[in-house]
Amino acid sequence: MYAVTIITTETTITTTETSTCPRQIKIASLIIIKGVIAVEHLKTVVICDSHPVARYGLSQILERESDIKVVAEISNSFDLINALSTYKPSIVILDIDSACCDVDLILGYINSDGVDFSSKIIIYTSTTNDSTVEKAAKLGCNGYLLKRAEFSEIVKAINIVHNNGTVLDPDFATQLLKHLRATDNSKVEYDALSKREREVLSLIAAGASNRFIAKKLFIGECTVKFHVSSILAKLNVKNRTEAASIAIQGGILQP
Repeated sequence: MYAVTIITTETTITTTETSTCPRQIKIASLIIIKGVIAVEHLKTVVICDSHPVARYGLSQILERESDIKVVAEISNSFDLINALSTYKPSIVILDIDSACCDVDLILGYINSDGVDFSSKIIIYTSTTNDSTVEKAAKLGCNGYLLKRAEFSEIVKAINIVHNNGTVLDPDFATQLLKHLRATDNSKVEYDALSKREREVLSLIAAGASNRFIAKKLFIGECTVKFHVSSILAKLNVKNRTEAASIAIQGGILQP
């Protein structure tokens, strides 16, 4: 069964019809604005966790959100790759701490010729031990959350990451920075950042997208991209998440 909601300027009508659509397809609301029909944007999510109870609980909570649809609940990297290929989800929530999580296998798929990988990955784990942090740093993701996070924080993280922002648990940020420093002989050139670059970095660490940063600082989005590239180079990191962890540890943003 699925519900189609039609919103007009005067009233709301809800109809229910029988459907043979598979579970992974969710019908979005149809919104009529000045006679034009628009489909409400839907965030599709794949949950990869070796614990069935954890998968089920997270799925049930996310399904309460009208703009989030869990298209697959899986327990290992092989099924994850199949899900990525089949559904091309907006977001992947990955328990990287699981023994079933093969980072090399996942990276091999992402970097394969002909694969157009655009999904955002949120690491969702219970520990910050060396093995977990090493896997996370190797994979390079858009968000890092510990399983102590409230469900509302997970929903918020999905929205931020979906809008090209970054989410980083402070404790995970600490361990990630330690790992980066231990595996890189070069010194983090935090002091080399200009005042503007520090402003941009602070907003990156707060989870802001390039578009938001541009509006906040009254500069062009292309200028923001230039600053981001410069920041990554000066800090000798690979992505925004690693830069955000340095921002937190450097005191530019309080966790």
